[in-house]
Amino acid sequence: DKAIYPRFESYNKRVDLKKVVPNIDYSGGFSMYGSKSIGNGDSLEQAELFIYKKDELFAKASSKSFVFDKENVLSDNTEVKIFIDEDSLGHPGLYFNYLIKSKKIALNRSGTGAYRSQFYDTYHKLDVDVSEISFNLDDSVLLFKSPPASTYRKAIFESSSFFSKDYYREIAMID
Repeated sequence: DKAIYPRFESYNKRVDLKKVVPNIDYSGGFSMYGSKSIGNGDSLEQAELFIYKKDELFAKASSKSFVFDKENVLSDNTEVKIFIDEDSLGHPGLYFNYLIKSKKIALNRSGTGAYRSQFYDTYHKLDVDVSEISFNLDDSVLLFKSPPASTYRKAIFESSSFFSKDYYREIAMID
């Protein structure tokens, strides 16, 4: 597990693999560093995961790289869209973790920069301020929650068209 050799990097940055792990198709380049398989994109195109639920496209994840091992698919700074009819629930930069055996996906936004922005829901026209969204590909439930051991236990659902002068002034004071 700690080996860094052999090393390999694909010349082609757009390799399409069906069922690279159960329920997920992959599109992007590949690298191998010892026992680690890494799906990677480049400066023009990110690597992409197409996540299926009961043979229907359920979500799409895009990132500069995905690490594949026996138990997980991991990535940071990942753009994710969960499709709801013609709309989506999404975020521009998350920690992405797919537990292969249990078919569980956790989308965590703890961090700085783009990680701190809220989830956006174009179906319900809401901004969703929650630390993590997780779901199992065998269930029809999305769990909005705080990460384990967190003391922050609040979720805020706010209309995308909400405007408050007081809130605007409060944000402006940060600059």
